[in-house]
Amino acid sequence: MAKLFVVATPFQLLVAQQVVQQEGFKDAVLLESYVGIHRDMLRSYEVCRIDSLWVKRLHSVGAFPSWDNGGVDLLHTAHVTMHRYRKIRRILEDNNVDSIFLADYQNQTYRFMTILFARLGYKMCFYEEGYSQYVIRPYVIARGVRAKLKELFLDGLYYLPLYHIKFAYWRNSPNRPYYGLPIYRRYSIVPGLLKEVYDVQLHCKTMLSEKLKAFLKHEMPDNKAIKKVLLLTDPMSEVLPKQFRYLYFNELEKAFTCLDKETTLYIKYHPRDTLEDRKKTEALASQKGVKFKVISSEVNIPVEYFLQAVDFESILFFNTSTYFYNGYLFPKKLFHSLLPDLLINAINNNVPKSSIDHIQRLIDKMAQVGENHGKC
Repeated sequence: MAKLFVVATPFQLLVAQQVVQQEGFKDAVLLESYVGIHRDMLRSYEVCRIDSLWVKRLHSVGAFPSWDNGGVDLLHTAHVTMHRYRKIRRILEDNNVDSIFLADYQNQTYRFMTILFARLGYKMCFYEEGYSQYVIRPYVIARGVRAKLKELFLDGLYYLPLYHIKFAYWRNSPNRPYYGLPIYRRYSIVPGLLKEVYDVQLHCKTMLSEKLKAFLKHEMPDNKAIKKVLLLTDPMSEVLPKQFRYLYFNELEKAFTCLDKETTLYIKYHPRDTLEDRKKTEALASQKGVKFKVISSEVNIPVEYFLQAVDFESILFFNTSTYFYNGYLFPKKLFHSLLPDLLINAINNNVPKSSIDHIQRLIDKMAQVGENHGKC
């Protein structure tokens, strides 16, 4: 019986391949998808995919993490959801699948799939897609007579007649804890944080396709004489009000000033960085006389692949889930956060309290990660 792995981001492909390798699956089928409108992820899969791990690769199903189209608001939505459901059923039957591997069990579509396909006898497994696997999102559970009537309405007129399951309980309260989902197995990279009986520890190894090796060699020539520092940017425009965005670049300027002339700065942009912020970052590096190179600009390759293959003297960052995997997904590196200094300057410049609190929460999250690294 085959194992179907659904991947929707390049990082998910990285983790999925670790699962296939560790478990020694000889019948793993890969279904490639992407998030939202980001079809460019398919180019990344072409570079990162290790073909020998997959007995079969299926053509991409667009926007798979939202194949149920987000709800039952319109008859058109219900029609699209049923069409995609039947398509997935055909994929499962045609490939003799008995286990389905998904990422992000907090995704509503994947929760729907878990309940739906578990009822049909499939083993529903999860592998992590980032730090969010270890964090319970803020949630509000819908209660009261109105919420109960809504559940009865959705289940009675939609989910039960069409899919023979009750799902309104989950749909009414997005982000509610996952407890109660029929999870067969769940794979995690960082030990000690998840302790349910179905958890399996992943022991990650360096795994690079031949195309990826060539890509990395092109991006970063193997010259051990070059001092390498990596910068992981962050879309702080999502945290700082527009009139205070200069504080973010002030921290970059201070970091660039500390780099010596023998150092090459490699910049890995966050996917949500704006073109304006990218240009400003590069202009700032040039003004400070920093030798720099933007990596993964044409094809978005997860930075974790770089960290598996390349030694950096240090890694500068504001907030990144990559730090969470330090020493687990790649050999341990020296990370240096620019966020604490940004917080101090934000306070000194009277940044609104909501932004201050947001930055503080990010710092606290990174501190918890550091505590866990110290224990394991």
